[in-house]
Amino acid sequence: MTKKNWIYTGFFALLVLGFYFLVSAIIPNYNKVGVAPVSFVRPFSFYNQDGNLFTDKDIKGKSMWPNTSLQPVKAFARR
Repeated sequence: MTKKNWIYTGFFALLVLGFYFLVSAIIPNYNKVGVAPVSFVRPFSFYNQDGNLFTDKDIKGKSMWPNTSLQPVKAFARR
């Protein structure tokens, strides 16, 4: 790396660190690890594509993000 690239890298690192410390000073409890969850999962039960029952007990203690963005509307309609 050239001297110019080292200067740019150092400047960018200082910007990132400065932003982190600024945010942690402005937002209370930003650095706390034990932040309360935003929401909770209500009891549910579904059948998956194999016909097996899938309930809220299967995901207890796990962090999940369901992908529903590419599903047609009729996939969510009650029968």
